[in-house]
Amino acid sequence: MKNLIKKYFSFFLVLFISGLFWNCSSTNPINDFFGIQMNLPEENHFKIISYNEFDGVKYQSTAKMEPAVNAWAEVSVDDIRIKVVNTSPRKIPLNYNLDQFVIITDEKEYILEKGSRIEYFSKASIEPNSEVEFILKLPNDYISDATNRFEFKSGSKLTYDMLRDFSKFGNAVDVNKENIKYIVIKLSDRTLVLKKVPST
Repeated sequence: MKNLIKKYFSFFLVLFISGLFWNCSSTNPINDFFGIQMNLPEENHFKIISYNEFDGVKYQSTAKMEPAVNAWAEVSVDDIRIKVVNTSPRKIPLNYNLDQFVIITDEKEYILEKGSRIEYFSKASIEPNSEVEFILKLPNDYISDATNRFEFKSGSKLTYDMLRDFSKFGNAVDVNKENIKYIVIKLSDRTLVLKKVPST
């Protein structure tokens, strides 16, 4: 029995020293990507382990990260929905000129367009114990895998989606949802990194 206690103590001591923790977060219908607040160089220590509708998302983080500020994202053909949840005691100011939403792939970084300044400023900040949803435009050369799932119909909106699969140089840019390494959100002094949620 003493040996078993020593083994458990050693295991938890190693976890404490390394600063790695297992965490859970609530379920969310916007569930393509999930992330929490962290310093960007720590991104490689943030790993999403699993996700299901009952248990939510389970992830690995470090003691320096801040799960009280987290975000979910969903990628569609034309835009990306991002919901930022603030359960910390401090409000998060919003600034149209300085805030950034960036998609990172192996090949490139895509800065998302924030759209209307008036709509963006419908709230000046994300208050404690509240959330704000952003609907952002994807870059013109962004390819969504969703366009490949529909039958091509001439003259439809899908025609536009297929035509924009080529950049202004005429080269296809393969940046579908599966090729996104992570998404970076920078709001005031907060940086959040979102990673792909495993399929249930």
